[in-house]
Amino acid sequence: MSTRSNIGILNLNRSVEMVYCHNDGYPSNNGVLLLKHYSDESKLRRLLALGALSSLDKEIGEKHDFEYDDRSVGECTFYARDRGETGVGSRKFKNVNFALKAMEEYLYLWDCKTNSWIFSDHGAEFKPLTMAGCRED
Repeated sequence: MSTRSNIGILNLNRSVEMVYCHNDGYPSNNGVLLLKHYSDESKLRRLLALGALSSLDKEIGEKHDFEYDDRSVGECTFYARDRGETGVGSRKFKNVNFALKAMEEYLYLWDCKTNSWIFSDHGAEFKPLTMAGCRED
C-alpha cells in the first residue's frame, strides 16, 4: 500500500501549483527529502515541471525505465518522463483552500513568502515542516 502525497509551491500571489507523488509520502521520507534536497525554489520548480511522481528521491535525475525504480540510484521516478504517460502534469489552484480539497494524505508546500516548507497531514491545519517533526510520524 502506498502513502500518497502532493508536493507543491505556494506562490507569492498565494496560488498553488502541485504534483502527485504515489509512494512514501509520509514526513519521515518525503518530508526529509524535501527539507534536505528541495529547499531551493528553482530546483523545486524543475521537479514540478516534470509532473506526477511515482517516487521522490534526492535528485531529479535523468530518464530511466519506470520498472527500474532503483532507490539506490537516488533519482526521482516520474509518470510522464519515465513511463510516457500523458495528463499527469502539475495542477494549479487559485489558493491553498482549493489545493486542500484536491490533496492526498499529505500536502507539502514550499511557501515563497517565508522560503520554508509547510505541510498538512490529512487536511489538518498547515504547520512548519521540520526535521524534528518528520521523525515523529
